[in-house]
Amino acid sequence: MAAAGCWQEVSGPECWLWACRCVAVVTAKLGGIVTATDLKGNLPLLTDNCRSNGVPEVHVCEHSWGCADVDDLQPPFDVITACDVMYIDELAPALVKSLVLLSGPDALIHIAHGRNRPAEPAFRKAAAQHFGIELVPSAELDEVYQCSDVNVLRLRRRLDQIQQPQQPQQEQKEDWRQ
Repeated sequence: MAAAGCWQEVSGPECWLWACRCVAVVTAKLGGIVTATDLKGNLPLLTDNCRSNGVPEVHVCEHSWGCADVDDLQPPFDVITACDVMYIDELAPALVKSLVLLSGPDALIHIAHGRNRPAEPAFRKAAAQHFGIELVPSAELDEVYQCSDVNVLRLRRRLDQIQQPQQPQQEQKEDWRQ
């Protein structure tokens, strides 16, 4: 699930997708460079779905929310999409930590969920420290998703939370003659 009109922005950028099997396939077919993650037990199915749908180039790997070791995922990402991730209050801070670690300064993040959203208030509270959050108006969604039990949140990094890249310091060379 994604907001209509978002697809024009997808072609070419680095995309990270969590639990979005169909979206991973479509995004890759539209030209996105896709990294799709899920829990370890779901990776074979995710890999098979990508291969079966003609996008074997999708980078499939495990990621646990909040894990600071994200090098294998190769961030930062320009587009992040997650589906049905609002189910446990205690996991909201870990999900937000992953979004912060993985999103680039201009990243567009969409999080879609249906009835499985009891942790949305906890997520919004944790995410508001780092992101501007808006509910995508139903008029922007495909008509299939224009219903009362589907929400799509759009997040963008808050300008005051974007860290500027640090300039590399001149490396001090040890004088080998001493």
